[in-house]
Amino acid sequence: MPIQGYKMNYQLLLAYLLSVFIFIITPGPVCALVLRNAQSGFKNALLTIFGTNLSSLILIGIAVAMILGMIHISESLLTVLSFIGSIFIFYLGSHALFFRHQISQTF
Repeated sequence: MPIQGYKMNYQLLLAYLLSVFIFIITPGPVCALVLRNAQSGFKNALLTIFGTNLSSLILIGIAVAMILGMIHISESLLTVLSFIGSIFIFYLGSHALFFRHQISQTF
């Protein structure tokens, strides 16, 4: 049932659909991980696929439980975990940039 006085913004809808389409067709880091592990055999690639999908399902389950109020995480703990995760991602990125010569020799 449409809301009285609400007009659909078709430009915004089109921009949203275009961005979702681009995100769907763009391969991400999981795709790169699967391709890298596929070089050492089909079994490793299959295990990587199962592992990444299982971890996604676990994260979705935790998110749904939090939304439904079944799990409560304090806001300060969530903030601390976010900062720790950000620092870890920064460390991984800077390590990959500054030591890429050593990393490329190991593979």
